[in-house]
Order: sequence, then C-alpha cells, then structure tokens
Amino acid sequence: MKRFYFLFLSTLFFAPSFLFGATEIANSNLIYTWGYGDVMNEIMQAVKGITTETSYIVNAALAISLLLFSIKKAMDGQTNPVFEFGKMFILFAVVWQMFLRAPNDNNHRFMIHDEVTSKDYVISQIPIGIGKSFALMTQFERLILEAMEKHFSTPQSTNFSNAGLGFSLQVMSTLPSVKLSAIDATL
Repeated sequence: MKRFYFLFLSTLFFAPSFLFGATEIANSNLIYTWGYGDVMNEIMQAVKGITTETSYIVNAALAISLLLFSIKKAMDGQTNPVFEFGKMFILFAVVWQMFLRAPNDNNHRFMIHDEVTSKDYVISQIPIGIGKSFALMTQFERLILEAMEKHFSTPQSTNFSNAGLGFSLQVMSTLPSVKLSAIDATL
C-alpha cells in the first residue's frame, strides 16, 4: 500500500512537468515575428537543410580555398606567409564556427514567436551567426515597437505589436486573389 501511495504522489508531483513542460529556450535565442512566423520558420528550415546536408561540400570547398590561398601567399615575396596563413586560418575557423557549423544542442536551438498569431516554432541545428543575428534584430525591433506604443498613441488604440510595422506578408500573399468586382469604385 505504501508503494501505491508513493507511486501516486510521485506521479502527481512529476507528471505536470512532463505533460505541461515547455522547451527551455534562452531569451537570447528568441526570434520575434509579427504575422510572418510561418515564413520565418520555412526560411530557418531551409537554412537548417543547407547547413546539415551540404556540410561535406562546404568543408571541402573551405579546405581547397585555404590550400590555394596558402600556396599563393607562399609564392608572394612581399608578405610573411606564416602570418598570412595564420590570419586566413583564423578567419576560416570563425566563419566555419559561426555560419557553417550547427550541431543539435541548446546553443543552436531557436524559437520563433509570432506576436500576432501567438504561434511558436522551435528549430534546431541553426548556425549561431545566423540565428543570433535574427534574434538580435527582432528583439531590437520589439524594443522599438514597445517604445513607440509607450510614447505615441495611435487612433482607436491600435498597437504596433499586434499588427507589426506596415503590412503583414499575409496581405501580400492574398492580394492577387482579390476580385476587383468586390471593390466599390464610387469610394
């Protein structure tokens, strides 16, 4: 009987964390969108596909270009080839680490949050240079929108954070299907 109570109480204690638990994403890995979260998700899925499926081709291209560059600098008598090779090797390592390497871990996992539709998309294996730059720019955009809402009131209490700046991409995608007969020409 004690075993039953222990199992029952432990289930009550631990089940909510399994059933209602969310993915733990750092605040710096959040990408905010305003009505175009599905488009951003497709873009990031394409980036994931490019970085994971073509890594061997990119690594081979980097190795060949580093080899050709080192041969060119070794033949050049005006510069120190060791210094130039080291400089280029560091540059290639930074580019590879920031934009071409994407393992499946928490540092390379990003969440896209759509402020208009309240949908969330979690994408893993995104290079840090691409994901962090998107996250930084959208967080900066969110801060600007919050400041605009705080200091500039809009007619009929329309919030910029609910609609975004300008038109959403949904308007642009539905524009070709608008029937001109439904538009009143007398207005």
